[in-house]
Amino acid sequence: MNELIRRQPLLPGAVLFAAVLWTFWPAVHNDFVGYDDPVYVTGNGHVQQGLSWKNVCWAFSTGEGGNWHPLTWLSHMSDCELFGVSPWGHHLVSIVFHALNVALVFVMLRNATGATWRSFAVAAFFGLHPLRVESVAWIAERKDVLSGFFFLLTLIAYTKYVSSAGGNEVQSLTSFVKSTTEVRRSEVQSSRLWYGMSLILFAFGLLCKPMVVTLPFILLLLDYWPLRRWKVQSPKSEFVRKLLKWFGLLVAPSHTPLEEGVNEKPPGFVKSAAVQLWVEKIPFFVLALSFSIVTMVVQRRGGAMSLAIPFAGRVENAVVSYCRYIGKIFFPDHLAFFYPYQSGWTLGAIVSAIVLLAVLSTVGILWRRQYPYLLTGWLWFIGALIPVIGLVQVGEQALADRYTYLPSMGLLIALVWGAHELTRGWRFQGGICGSFAAVMAVVCAVKTRDQIGIWKDNQTLFAHAIAVTSNNYIAHNNLGATLEREGRLEEAMAQFRQAIAEKPDYAQAHRNLGVQLEHRGESTKAMAEFREAIRLDPSYADPHNDLGGLYKAQGRLNEAVEEFEQALKRKPDFADAHFNLGLAYVRKGLFDAAIREQLAVLEVQPNRADAHNNLGVAFDNLGRSDEAIGEYLEAIRLEPGYARARFNLGVALSHKGAVTQAIEQFQKALKSNPDYREAWTNLNALLEMQKTAGK
Repeated sequence: MNELIRRQPLLPGAVLFAAVLWTFWPAVHNDFVGYDDPVYVTGNGHVQQGLSWKNVCWAFSTGEGGNWHPLTWLSHMSDCELFGVSPWGHHLVSIVFHALNVALVFVMLRNATGATWRSFAVAAFFGLHPLRVESVAWIAERKDVLSGFFFLLTLIAYTKYVSSAGGNEVQSLTSFVKSTTEVRRSEVQSSRLWYGMSLILFAFGLLCKPMVVTLPFILLLLDYWPLRRWKVQSPKSEFVRKLLKWFGLLVAPSHTPLEEGVNEKPPGFVKSAAVQLWVEKIPFFVLALSFSIVTMVVQRRGGAMSLAIPFAGRVENAVVSYCRYIGKIFFPDHLAFFYPYQSGWTLGAIVSAIVLLAVLSTVGILWRRQYPYLLTGWLWFIGALIPVIGLVQVGEQALADRYTYLPSMGLLIALVWGAHELTRGWRFQGGICGSFAAVMAVVCAVKTRDQIGIWKDNQTLFAHAIAVTSNNYIAHNNLGATLEREGRLEEAMAQFRQAIAEKPDYAQAHRNLGVQLEHRGESTKAMAEFREAIRLDPSYADPHNDLGGLYKAQGRLNEAVEEFEQALKRKPDFADAHFNLGLAYVRKGLFDAAIREQLAVLEVQPNRADAHNNLGVAFDNLGRSDEAIGEYLEAIRLEPGYARARFNLGVALSHKGAVTQAIEQFQKALKSNPDYREAWTNLNALLEMQKTAGK
């Protein structure tokens, strides 16, 4: 087998790719879900239009979704370009990216350690673990697999840089400025290429998801093990030497005897190579800091960053969450799309978590010389989770399965290498460890396929979350929205009320309850719910739009316009608010303003038939009949059974004297809606006119 792998080095990666593809294949039959998928695909007009220069500019300028991740937006746009809004294609792309990532984990570890089967085991456990399901089967989490792809490519490029820079020696920054007598020009060029490539790939990863900001620290951990670059040595770079001397970090080893035949003093050296390694990572840290600042600004503007939870509570949750993540890696049961934030952890839970983390950290530190992979793997796990552990609370979740995508690699490295060391003296070590790993991989794959089934549709996903968690107000709210779409209105209202009971300040549930009350004709109660949603979340655009709709229905047009404008102030691309504002302007006789608003709708949703129809109405009222007819025809092209558009087209044609064509449009309108009174009236009038003219 080893000889086969030596001849076919890509074979293990291909096996991993195929195994992951088979395990996750059932996800292609899943639907979109109603949690975040509307933000990223199903309700996003820019994404659904596919790739265009306008949408590329939007991707790089928007803070939609509470993050700045333009490559993620471009990925979703590419899917819509290829597959439209059919979920199978979107799922397939995520599965393929994850399968590639698993193969890359193997390649990265084998390149860095030379250990084929241990690298294979880590990659297999990483790829087949049930915790991966959320990142892969949830289309909105494309950013996980996409950022992971560039993260792993960065690590591979970095290991190539290290090898081209002279193995375990620290390559100085000036090797990118000019060659030295100690390093051949070709080696310098190769080193420069791989270093630059790793920086570019890191930037791509940051453009997919800012969680990869911890990558510079992980590079330092890889320098410690397995690359073993943390050793005392003299910096080759004069620039680095001067910089270190300026900081007082360069010392002259006066106690070191001069070599025979050497007439000059030995150069200074750094007591720890870590200083040089940190200097080497400066460009990575600059990128990470820049993207961190951008992300924090975007999240704060988008209202995603929560300051309501006291810092002490966030620290408690972070400590406990680290242990909960470890537990989920070993026992991946009761997994849910959302875990509600729990305040007031018991003292016993907090102390137990602190003790466990302290013990594991102490083991890693004390055994770092004999088993350096333990410290690297443990700190990888701890450090990669820092951006999402909740010290700076973003969102309402206490923890999330998707957050383990990159951090779990570190813990798996420590476990697999530790197991190999523990069984080193066993007879038939390879067979025993291989058999155990194979059994565990199969168990993971079976559990993963079961978990994929939970993501098949909204009702299954949200009902499962309610069953395996407590006080899951978001699951109740989303289940209510699902039931509402199915016409089960009473059950939907019960879910919204339950969400409010579990979290009284949950603005979205108040808004959804208000929509239900509006449908029941209880407009006063609906208004109260919309106003409460606005009070709880002043940045929430939807209740302003809903409230404006109620005002418009009551003829309170000035108040309606104010609410629609407030909605657009909070969400400038809000197509429904532009649409409703345009209707209000028509009612007020402000047809130019109405045209502007309907054009704004079509900027985001160009295939929206009712916007074309309303645009035609505004043109008609301004006497621009040819433009009006063009818009009616476009509305009918998009929606052939659109009775209102056919009626309006019939009226416009009759005004131009095209009686026969007008009659045809009224007849088609009535075919779609036989109870359309105005169409009957106009049709009969035109038929009578034709009859009279025939006489």
